[in-house]
Amino acid sequence: YIREKSFDGLVGDSGKNLRFDFILSKSVDETGKAIFDLAIELQGPHHYKKGYYDEFGTYVTNDCSDNESINDRFERQLNDDKKKKYCQQHGISLECIKYTASNDIDRLEKMLRNILKQHGYRYFVENEKHGEQMVY
Repeated sequence: YIREKSFDGLVGDSGKNLRFDFILSKSVDETGKAIFDLAIELQGPHHYKKGYYDEFGTYVTNDCSDNESINDRFERQLNDDKKKKYCQQHGISLECIKYTASNDIDRLEKMLRNILKQHGYRYFVENEKHGEQMVY
């Protein structure tokens, strides 16, 4: 997998390349180049709720009088749509996980395991008791 992967031709309205949180490949083409077939996006509250992040990284929704935060949210939704369309055009499955600070790591790990299993990916789990890895 690759974190924060961008692709030529996938550009937001700001003119900057859009990046996927995670992009995965389980095969390569005849030149050895990875064939990406799964993108995973962790989407925080800014994808769903009107608001902004304060200086401490907390997402604030109770004071949304700031038009800039509303515009940021709208731009994110447009970028989400561009990513979805890019994936459809390039044969990449896109999985979006609604992720907020209140989610616990065990729940997130379970969701990721289910996504990997659904798309035919193997994953490793550390067996703490015996210090070994198991492949699923």
